[in-house]
This record gives sequence, C-alpha cells and structure tokens, in this order.
Amino acid sequence: MSRFAWFAAPVAASILHAACGGSSPPPTPPPDPASFAARPMGPDAVAACTLGRGFDSVSQGFRAECVRSVAVVTIPRAEGLLGILSGSEVARALGFLPLARSFFAVAADDARARFASSALANRFSLGETLASLTTLRAEGLDEGALEWLLPPEGSADWLQACGDEFVWRRAMGAQLFSLHRIDFASLEALAEWTADGPWSLWDWTPEAAERAARFAGRASVRVAVFQVGGDRRLLAGAMGDATVDSAGWELDCPMADPAPCAAFLREVTAYLAAQGPGSFAQSIGDAPVATYWAPQDWGLLGVNLPARPAISAPVVIARGDLWEALSQQLAIRDRIGALRAGTLAVPEALRAKLDLWEPAVEENLSLLADASRLCYEVLADPADAGQVEACQEAARIETLVTLGYDDTLDVAELEF
Repeated sequence: MSRFAWFAAPVAASILHAACGGSSPPPTPPPDPASFAARPMGPDAVAACTLGRGFDSVSQGFRAECVRSVAVVTIPRAEGLLGILSGSEVARALGFLPLARSFFAVAADDARARFASSALANRFSLGETLASLTTLRAEGLDEGALEWLLPPEGSADWLQACGDEFVWRRAMGAQLFSLHRIDFASLEALAEWTADGPWSLWDWTPEAAERAARFAGRASVRVAVFQVGGDRRLLAGAMGDATVDSAGWELDCPMADPAPCAAFLREVTAYLAAQGPGSFAQSIGDAPVATYWAPQDWGLLGVNLPARPAISAPVVIARGDLWEALSQQLAIRDRIGALRAGTLAVPEALRAKLDLWEPAVEENLSLLADASRLCYEVLADPADAGQVEACQEAARIETLVTLGYDDTLDVAELEF
C-alpha cells in the first residue's frame, strides 16, 4: 500500500454515488434565477505548510523551518475525489481537527473558519457540502541532500525551536467546497420539513414551489463556496466581481424567494465542471497548494531526541471538555448569525435576546481560546505536574465562570 494513500482517507467513505443511478429528466430551476449578490468571505488565512518545518506533538503547534533539501522529491499522483461531506468532515478537510489545537481556530473570523462553521451548523439546520478534492502530486524532502537551517548538534533549546516532529510529506492540489443548508425557525418546523421528503433547488416543480411558500418565514436557505488552491480570481469572477480577493463567498435567501441561491449553486456547479483555458480545473496546475501534510519523527533524519512522556488522561479530559464547550458556543454563534441574516421572521422578543447573547457568546469564545492555550501552547512538558494542573484548572467551568463565562446560554432557547 502506498504511503500516500492516507491523503484520500478523509473522504474515502463519502464518495458521491448519485451519478451511478438511472437516467432521469433534467430538473427545472426556479423561475428567474438570473442574478444573485453573494458576499465575499475574505482571503484564506491558513499558514503555509513548508517541508522541513518543525511541529510539536504535545502543544500541537508548528515550529521553525529547521531543515530543507536542495531539491524536492516529487511523486506524481493525479487523483480526484467528489463527495458529499458532513460538517465534521468538512472541518477536518480544512484542518480543524476534533480535540486538537487546530479546532480552536474555527472560532476565528477568517474565510476558512467561517465556511467550516457554516458547514458544522446547529441543531436547527439541515445541510450538506459537495467537496471536490484534487491531488496532483506528493512532495517530500530529499533525505540524501539535506541542508540544516538549525543544526541539532550543540543547541540546548533545539526541541523548543524545532519540536519533536517535522513536515515530511505534503499533498499538492486544490479543494472546492459547495455548501447548501436550510435553517429553520424551530425543531418543529424542521421535523415538518423532513416529513415531507426530499427537496431540491434544482427540481423546481409546482409542488416544490408550494412547499417553499408554506415555509416562508419559518425556513431560509444558505449557500456558500470555498476554494483552496487554483486561481481564486476565477471564482470571484464567477461570483460577479473579479476584483475581490476572496477564497469564499456566501448568500442567504428567504424561503419565499430561493431563486438567487439556486443561481448561486448553478454558477458554482458550472465553475467546477468547466475545462480548458480560464477554468478552475486548469488553474490548479498553475497554483496548487498543500492540502494535506504528513508528520514524521525527527529520528527519521538521525536526530536523537529524548523520549517524551505521553499526554496524561487528565490533560486529554480537559482538552475534551474545552472542545465540547467550544462546539456548543460555536453552535450558538452560528444560530445567532442565521437569525440575524434577515431571512427568517424572527419575533421582536427573540431579536432582543440576540442583542444580549451576541456579545456574551463572543466573550465565551475568547475565554475558551485563552483556556486552550494552557492545555496546548503552554503545555511544553506533559510530565510537569504544574502545567497539567494549570490546564485542568483552566478547563473547569467553575474557573471560566469566575472570569466572566456565561454558562447559561443554550442554543435550544433560540427557536420560535
């Protein structure tokens, strides 16, 4: 088995099988879907994945670029995967790993984090994401021609500077994610919608139009697209403004008029399917990026480091508690955003609650980010009892409350 087979693992179980079904008449789109005005989400803020860059497996953070090779070993690997991903799978594909330090970055306000948050959604939403994952090649260090930027000999703080692992291999290619989700006023509305069976913006029959009208004010549509690699100016052009540097675009539509969101999805589908000059597919070869990377212990390159103690159960539990709290707060923030979009008939009393909750949830997220640093960045030695205790204390809800954390917020209260 190829050592690079893991690149396909996140979506191997989610390959789209719909194209293998029997033939059917082409669907009819909603009437007059000619235009839409999507919002840019901003450029991608992900850090470059440099070969030879150090990584600390305990704090789960990148370190300095400590070694490079005169030439990069390239292994051609032309692969394309098309699949429907769940919200958690999208977050993983974008680098926000559950229970890992990287997941806490999903609370940021950059385009990658915002798209992942929309994909994760909340209990009042139904959604799915179509993902196109392209790998052109795998790259790695040439272990026979290394140039040490920070030699391991004679440096007392080498472990701190370079970590215990390094970026050994990476996959180069591109990704395109297209999100389609429906937000509901209440769980009752969601259950009623689900009981009526499947519904698509593409299959616009009189029955579909009647169903949408019946949920006007009680349901809304959100669509979004996010691109990693390739020329994102092409995506901006497809969204209507080629001058905007944005890796992602989004649009909210009331259920009474979902036509703009249907137009958005058709434009994204055409963008993904296009071939030849000026297409996203062709631009991948001109501007591929690292979509996945593989760590390796420095021992592979002959660096002898002392064995590091395993992360203890108390730290694992504390990290899990923080991850669970963060997930809850992200769901609340996502729900507030859906209610603020202006596409649902939100009662005045609930709008007043949003005014109070919005700053409170942002404060909660900030406090959780601070607490996570004690369980990741500051935790340099998992055998240090003081560092472990500081992590445990920071993760306790009682400690967070004393710092201003509001533990009374519950997404279940945000329905009408």
